[in-house]
Amino acid sequence: MSLMTRLLVFAMIFLLTGCAGFEFAPNGKVLFIHKELLEADRAIEAAKKVGKDTACSEMLNEAVKLRDEAYRVYWSCHTKEALELANKVIRMTQGPCQGSASKGLNGQQSSSEMALFTVAHFDVNSAKIKKGSETQLNTAINTIKQYEQGHAMVEGHSDSTGGYAYNMRISKRRAEAVKDYIVRHGAIETQKVEAVGYGYTRPIASNETKSGRAQNRRADVRVFSN
Repeated sequence: MSLMTRLLVFAMIFLLTGCAGFEFAPNGKVLFIHKELLEADRAIEAAKKVGKDTACSEMLNEAVKLRDEAYRVYWSCHTKEALELANKVIRMTQGPCQGSASKGLNGQQSSSEMALFTVAHFDVNSAKIKKGSETQLNTAINTIKQYEQGHAMVEGHSDSTGGYAYNMRISKRRAEAVKDYIVRHGAIETQKVEAVGYGYTRPIASNETKSGRAQNRRADVRVFSN
């Protein structure tokens, strides 16, 4: 048996006995792939079979985008970030469909959304609210004050520069910065506003241009009536 043949045999034995986290997937690129990615594929198909593509199409469309992003990140050799995305897809598609209703603090069912504002933009690698954001922030604050029984959600976002984990962290910091601002200005009690980070998963402009990336580095505020 030649050296090359022996190496191939040893490689196959390793793959078949030592890669519990992999699954056979002859897709034209590789023979084996992390099972989380294939589970994300199956989760989306299962959701479609039970009608979630109609009952909660927005959620499922976002799950498909995240699944596609997971593969893109995976093929660029950022395995950990890709598997985090795949697991998020699986979580999104499981459980009962919430339809068009929103979830408030602590995952409780909320009434319909009353308003949505993009209130701030940020420089690259920064969570400091840029000057000139006061008008949008004050508009959101005045709206929040109209709903004494309501709550708010601040959503932080990033452009696609950098890895998934980094952008999730900085987008959460951006959301926290805006949350601190509206609480300090008396808009709402801190326990009634939530800050979440979405990283680069919800762009509003192309990340292929400088101006598009600048638009995506933002924070949005959603206002709910209760």
